[in-house]
Amino acid sequence: MNLLQNQPNPLLHVFVCVNDRTLKNKQQKQNNPSYQCMESCGQTITKETVKEVKSWIMQNSLTHKVLITKTKCLGVCPKTGGVIVIYGSKNKQTQKGIWHTNIKNKKDIITAIKKQLF
Repeated sequence: MNLLQNQPNPLLHVFVCVNDRTLKNKQQKQNNPSYQCMESCGQTITKETVKEVKSWIMQNSLTHKVLITKTKCLGVCPKTGGVIVIYGSKNKQTQKGIWHTNIKNKKDIITAIKKQLF
């Protein structure tokens, strides 16, 4: 194992849940009609949404300040919308992670990033 020599050092690292349980819920429901379907972020926030936010980051010359990563389940599944968590070096709050739930679209993610940057 080697360490990356020029490691990125962004102010913020944003983790975006894109986990989608739609197919799994459908299969479980077919096997067990009383199965309670589980919510998932991927029904609202998709991989395409993350690509759009990455494009916004590049267009605004923030690639050295903001790193964004799509993830599977972060363990917090709201009834509506998605979940993101923002970690950063800017202050103690972001060092511990700031969680946002009920994320509905690209605009919500960008608003959360702007709130921490500016």
